Amino acid sequence: MDRRIIRTTNAVYHAFSDYLKNGTFEEMTVEDLLQGANLSRSTFYAHFKTKGSVLDSLIDSIFRHVFSETLTEEKSHDFSASDHEDSLHFYVHVLFHFKDLQDLIAPILSSDCRDRFLSGIRKNIDPITQQCLHSGAFAKRDVPEKFLRQQITESYLVLICHWFSYQCQKSPEEMMGLFCALWC
Repeated sequence: MDRRIIRTTNAVYHAFSDYLKNGTFEEMTVEDLLQGANLSRSTFYAHFKTKGSVLDSLIDSIFRHVFSETLTEEKSHDFSASDHEDSLHFYVHVLFHFKDLQDLIAPILSSDCRDRFLSGIRKNIDPITQQCLHSGAFAKRDVPEKFLRQQITESYLVLICHWFSYQCQKSPEEMMGLFCALWC
C-alpha cells in the first residue's frame, strides 16, 4: 500500500481516537477529524465516506491483515509461519494487534461507539469461532451449535473488554490462555 495512504489513514485513526478522549462519537463531526488529522475535506473523502466508516475501516484493516495469506514478521509478533488450518491462532493474532493499537482502541472502548466497535469485531470473529468449532479446537458441549458459537464469540468480546479495563497488562498469550481455559 502507498505510504501516503497509510500516513493519511493513520492520521485519521489517531484524530478519531484523540477526539474520543474528551468528546463523544455522537458529537464528533468530519470537521473535527479534518482538524485533528490536518487534512483537507477532499483528502478525507477520498478515503472515508463518514465518521462511522473510519471506525469500520480500523476494524477491517486489523482483520484483513490477520486473515492475509502473506504475513510477515512484525515488531511484536510473528505469525508468518502460522498454519491457517489451526484457527485458534487467529484469536491470539487479533489480540496482538489490539495490544499494538491500544492507544487507538482504548478510547473507542470507553466511548459511545463501543457497541458499534464490538459489533464489527463480533462480525469478524464469528466465522473464526465457527471454524474452530468444526475443527474440534473447542470442547464439545451438549448445546445447539449456534448457541455455543454465540457464547464463545461473546466470551471473546468480554475478554477483550476485560483486558482493556486493565490497560492490557497481561500478554496476548496470557489472555488467550484464559480464553482457552474456558472453551478448549
